[in-house]
Amino acid sequence: MKHVIILDTNILRKDFLLKSNHFRILKEFMYASRSKLVLPSIVFQELIQLYKKEIEFKHNELSKLTEYVNRNLLVSEVPDYKTKYKLDIDKSVSEYKHYIKKQLNPFVEEIYYENSFLPELVRRSVEKVKPISSKGEEFRDALLWLTILNYVKKQKSKIEVSFITNNITDFGDKTKRNLHPDLLEEIKTINISFHFYTSLSDFIQKSAVTIANVNKQWLKQNLDWKLIQESAEQVVNGIDPSFFYEYYYGNKIDKSALDGWDIIYTHFYEEVNEFHIYRNDKENTYTVEVFLNGNVELEFENTKNQFFQRDVDFYTSVYLTLKEMEIVDFSTSRFGGEESGLDFGPTYESTREPDKINIW
Repeated sequence: MKHVIILDTNILRKDFLLKSNHFRILKEFMYASRSKLVLPSIVFQELIQLYKKEIEFKHNELSKLTEYVNRNLLVSEVPDYKTKYKLDIDKSVSEYKHYIKKQLNPFVEEIYYENSFLPELVRRSVEKVKPISSKGEEFRDALLWLTILNYVKKQKSKIEVSFITNNITDFGDKTKRNLHPDLLEEIKTINISFHFYTSLSDFIQKSAVTIANVNKQWLKQNLDWKLIQESAEQVVNGIDPSFFYEYYYGNKIDKSALDGWDIIYTHFYEEVNEFHIYRNDKENTYTVEVFLNGNVELEFENTKNQFFQRDVDFYTSVYLTLKEMEIVDFSTSRFGGEESGLDFGPTYESTREPDKINIW
C-alpha cells in the first residue's frame, strides 16, 4: 500500500532549510519506505512568502544594527557594513525555491487546488464547516483540506495518508491530538487509511522510528544467511532463461548454438545491496524487500555436446516481515521471478528497469 505524507506550512517553516534531525529522519523514512511527499501548491506558495518575509525582517534588523555600529564606532576607519551586507531579496527567494525543490527530490509531488472548489469553499464559509472556524475564517485551511480530499479521491488504489500539521485549532478535535470528527467523517467515505499528526516529532515517534533504525548494517546482522545460502540454487533456477542466452551469446563463449546449462556452484555475497520498506495493512508490521547479489558458476553445453564453464554474478530480492525491530517471517517462496537476473557487469546493462519515482 502506497504511503503518502502531507506537510502543512507550519511544519516546514520551523526549519526553512530542512536541516534538522527530524527532517533527516523523514527523508530516510521516505527513501526506505518508498513513501511520497505530497505538497499542496498553497503550502509551497505560502512557504516561499513566509521565507521572503523572514529574510526581509532579519535583513532590516541587520541594517539597523549596522547603522548603530557605524554611528558609535570610535575608530578612524569605519567598516562599510551597509554595503557589505546589501542583499538582493528577490534573488535570495529564487535561490530558495530551487533549494527546496532540490532538497525534496525525488520524493515530492506538487498538487494543485481547482477553481471548481469555489462553491464548496463558499458553503463551508457560510455554514462554518470545518476547517472553517466558528467565525467563518480560515479560508486557506479549507482550500488546503479540499486539495487533499481531491487528491486522495483520484487515487485508483488504496493509499495510506499521514497528514502532519501544527494547526490543531482548525484541524484537531477537543483533545488537540486527533483529527476533528467532522473531517474524520469525510475521510471515512474514501478508501484510504488516514493518520493525523500534530508535529514531525509525533510522526517520527509513531511511524518512522522503526524504519529509521533499519539500515544495511542492521539487515546484514539480522538476516538468516544460512537459510538464504541454502536457497541460492533455487534463485538461479528461477531466473528467466533469456538472461542465460544473452550471457552465452553476448560473451562469445562459443559460436555454436546453446543447448542448455547446469549450475556447478552458487552462493550469495553476504552484503545488502539495497532495500525498501513497505507498511502492511496489518498494524505495526512492515514488509522489507532486500536486494542481494551472488555469484554462480555455470556449465554451458552447445549443440555439439561441448561444455564451457563460466561464472557470473546474479541479483535478486528477498522479502521479510518486520515487527518491533524483529524479523518475524521470511519466505523463500518469493525468490526468483522478475526481480532476479544475471548481472552482466561492465559488459552489459541490467535489463531490470529502475523504479519509477515521481519527481518535482
